[in-house]
Formats: sequence, structure tokens, C-alpha cells
Amino acid sequence: MLDDYYAVSEISGVIDRTKKLLWPFQWGVWLRIALIALFIGGGGFNLPSGSYGDFSDADLPPGSLSDLGMDGLGLILFIAGVVLLLALIWMFIGSVLQFVFVDCLSSGRILLTRTFKERSGKGVRLLLFNISITLIFLLIIAVLALIFFLPVMGGTSPGNAMAIGSVLTFVLLILLLIIPLALIALFTTDFVVPVMIRDDCGVIAAWRQVIAILAPEWKQALVYVFAKIVLGIAAAILLLLALLLALLVIAIPFVIIGVVLATVFKVMNVTLLLLLILFLAIIIPVALLIQVPFVTFFRYYSLQVLGRLNAKYALLPGESMDEPAA
Repeated sequence: MLDDYYAVSEISGVIDRTKKLLWPFQWGVWLRIALIALFIGGGGFNLPSGSYGDFSDADLPPGSLSDLGMDGLGLILFIAGVVLLLALIWMFIGSVLQFVFVDCLSSGRILLTRTFKERSGKGVRLLLFNISITLIFLLIIAVLALIFFLPVMGGTSPGNAMAIGSVLTFVLLILLLIIPLALIALFTTDFVVPVMIRDDCGVIAAWRQVIAILAPEWKQALVYVFAKIVLGIAAAILLLLALLLALLVIAIPFVIIGVVLATVFKVMNVTLLLLLILFLAIIIPVALLIQVPFVTFFRYYSLQVLGRLNAKYALLPGESMDEPAA
């Protein structure tokens, strides 16, 4: 019964494709996909959080924002601008690599620069779409916050039943809003991106096509979502175990060296800090390499399911896959 759904029936084929691409081990393939994982593995936007009160000169200690002057404020704005620019560049690269990764897997040639320039325009469109969706989500949160908190802010104690009810309702609505936001992110990455490549179109046009594909196959889409959740949980557990094992193995010699340096040679803290930096410099690329099979599997998985839903978007080669480039 479950085999009638592509999200289930295609799993074994996806595992075979992943094995064929990644084994026998080739440094070139693994390192390039690890670089892709660095930019797209985390995914999503980090939304700023925090509470903002009523600040006045009387509330601020000496040396705070009120005493910074124009030069200090200018420096803060400059640093914030640089951070924002770097974040946008990072997200842009990640957006382009979403398309490049599909190109790599559909051709069997893991070469990141081959289509990077060609996919830059689509990467910008995808980035702007994701930013727009995020801003809309934040706007809805702001409106809901005004609706639920303004009526109870005027002298209402935190323990008031109305205040507690407003907070709980607000949190519940936010949790409900996360569901469509997560679904949009899921289908944008999994289906909209390859449709944009196949039809050479923008995000909105690709979304229309994806909706047209999924509407008559809503059961397939529903099972796909649940399958991604289950597979995601299983993959997260396996990934965590692998990362912990790697962390333990790599940490052992560093701990021994650190203990010897601290107890026998009485080294300064700076030396131990350098040792920690070296440890992080090793563990981070190792962690990215560990992610390679997982990232590859899930990208193959979405492409293969999409190809079964509509043969026009079957971007993956047949069983006789081309050998990947080293």
C-alpha cells in the first residue's frame, strides 16, 4: 500500500544513487559537496529576537549608547552594515548553490563553477523570494503582537488571566504560522528550484507549476511531507551520533596534549586557546564531510520524487548514471 506513494517507493533507488555517486570515495566529489553543505546545510534565515524597552538617558549607564556620540553611532551602523552585507553575500551564494547542486546531480559532474554564473540570476530571485516570505512572516508576528499585547499592556499585571491568555494565544498562532512557512521553504527548495531550472522561469511561475503538479496529487504531497519529517528525524539522529563519534575521536589527542601542556609545562592560556582553535579548524571540515551523504541523499530524494510526479521534471539520468567528476 505504501509502495504506491513515490515518497516511499523511491527511497531504495535514492540510496543506490547516493552510493554510486559517493563510493568509491573521491576527495574531489566529497569536498565540493561539503562546500555546498556549508552554504545550504543550515538553510533559512536567523530572525533577530529580543525585547526592546523604553530607553532614556536616566536608564542608561555611562558609556552607553547615549554617550557614544555621532562617531560611536556611526561605527555601530558601519559594523551592522558590514555584517548585513556579509550575510546577504552568504545567502546569495547559498541560493545559487541550490541550483548548482541540482545541475551537479542531474549531470553526474560535481563541478561547482560550471553553472554558477549561469544560475546567479535565479539565485537572486530565490534569495529575494525567501527574504520576502521572511519579512511577511515577521510583519504578521508584529501585527499579532499588537493585537494581543496592546489591550493588556495598560497596567495589567503579568499574572492577570487576560495577559496569560493573550500570551498563550499568541504563541499558539506563531506555532501554527510556522507550519505554512516550513511547507513553503520545503517545496521551494525541493520542487520549485528544479522547476525553475527545467522551465527557465522565475520563482512565482515555478510555484504555479508546482501547485498544478501537486494539486491532483495531494495525497502524494502529503505523504512526501510526512516522509521528509520521518527521514529528517532519522538522519538527524544518525548525523548527531556520527558527529559525536568524530568529536570524541578527534578530541582525545587534543585533550591529552592540553593536559600535558597545562600540568607539566605550565603553558599560558594563549597556547591552550591556540590548541582549541586548531581543534575547531579540524572538526568543522570533518563535520561538513560527515554531512555529505545526508545532503546528497535528500537532494536526490526530492528530485526523484518530483520526476515521478511529473515526467517533464525528471532531471536525473537513468540507471546508467554518468560517472562523477573527481
